[in-house]
Amino acid sequence: MDKKTLIDKVKECEAFETENRMGKIYEARAKAKAIQEAERKSFEEYNRGFIDGFQDGYGSAVDALEDTLRNCDGEVEAEKSEAPSNDLPLPVVRVGNREMKRCSTVDWLAKVIEEVSEVGTAKNEPCMVEEIADFITVGISWLNALGYNEQARAKIFRAVNAKNRARGYLGDKS
Repeated sequence: MDKKTLIDKVKECEAFETENRMGKIYEARAKAKAIQEAERKSFEEYNRGFIDGFQDGYGSAVDALEDTLRNCDGEVEAEKSEAPSNDLPLPVVRVGNREMKRCSTVDWLAKVIEEVSEVGTAKNEPCMVEEIADFITVGISWLNALGYNEQARAKIFRAVNAKNRARGYLGDKS
């Protein structure tokens, strides 16, 4: 074999190795991308299943709450009240440019799940207490978005407290 043929063969082998390496790199990238996509889909399915399970498992509780709300003497009073106190949870009415009253039930459930998760991952008791307060604020905000002002919410909580008292949940019989 002459020198030129030998050089051509070496170049051919180098080109093949480079092409083979590039192919392996592309193959590895494609596998990594497929794994990431599968993990993303799996995470989305998990979250969807979690929300669906949440809705299914707590459907009767939601139905019971809706019944309680319906039984609070019908329609919500639309009149404005005096300035609300900063001592009790105030409803969040807007996040950025998004009005909370435009959120869907799934949006609200996702927010509830987010807040419950934050309670579960709190580092210490003071953080956990704040996260529980955030969770409560989501509930107040949801009721507000449904049209229940402060007086209507007070009426709802009086009814819920009376129901819980009658069931013995409050630890008193009065």
